[in-house]
Amino acid sequence: MPKIGGRLDAYSLKEFIGPFMACIGGFTIILVSGLLFELTDLILIRRVPAEAVLRMLVCKLPGIAVLALPVGVLFGTLLALGRLVKDGELTVVRALGRSFPRIAAPFLLAGLLVS
Repeated sequence: MPKIGGRLDAYSLKEFIGPFMACIGGFTIILVSGLLFELTDLILIRRVPAEAVLRMLVCKLPGIAVLALPVGVLFGTLLALGRLVKDGELTVVRALGRSFPRIAAPFLLAGLLVS
């Protein structure tokens, strides 16, 4: 098995990081806004102080991260590979002799590190 860590792997990971972070941020915003919508009952009807609701929201962030990270990896990988295919870079890498499992190795490694 070839080593992971060459220039092409670094380039692939660089292409992955941007969409990965954007997807995590977007999905987190969606989940937090849904949670805030549920918590408006506490704020408006039951008159719970905003500080307590904010504390409750902070306590729920690890659960939100557990949901957001896998989605971020999935969509980040799809967007990064989609851009590489669109620009023809994946074809060039295949012409250099890299197999599909070898091309996928940096993305799989990133997914393992995130999980």
